[in-house]
Amino acid sequence: MVDYVKLSEVLTGKVRGNPVAISLFEGTIPKVYQQQKVVPCAIVRHAMDKGEIVSFDKYHHDCITGVYTAGVDPGTEEIRNGQYLAQNIPTYTDIAAEKVKTGDYVLPQNTVIGIGAAPLADVPENVTVDWIVVVCTPYWANYIGGARTVLDGTPARGACGSSFCSDL
Repeated sequence: MVDYVKLSEVLTGKVRGNPVAISLFEGTIPKVYQQQKVVPCAIVRHAMDKGEIVSFDKYHHDCITGVYTAGVDPGTEEIRNGQYLAQNIPTYTDIAAEKVKTGDYVLPQNTVIGIGAAPLADVPENVTVDWIVVVCTPYWANYIGGARTVLDGTPARGACGSSFCSDL
């Protein structure tokens, strides 16, 4: 059993804000997770910067592409093929938007009903942690990611962005 409080203590001072526990909810979202009408990627910031335990689902969100990417909403054809992203975020090329919305970055539909974020030290009892998110310098990313790799061979996944659109 992982001691998330101890892990959070070890990470404190090496990462910005709270380390964040991400949980994928398949059946129901525990009531302790406040359902926020925010863009899905913002739940990480709520947990990291404000210490809140939050979630989003098909009905509680503020980004139709984010809930598609998270697998909780089938999206429109424009969203599924990336055109919505390319038309509304000018930095995305058509090719990049299509790859982001049709590839490995999208969870399969109906895999989960919602996703929650909590400060790692405050993960509610009986909630499974699927991912841990930290914001840190490349120096600490190397050590933190390496710690996971030497434990079970799973390479860390890093990203330089702030959006579920590309970082889920």
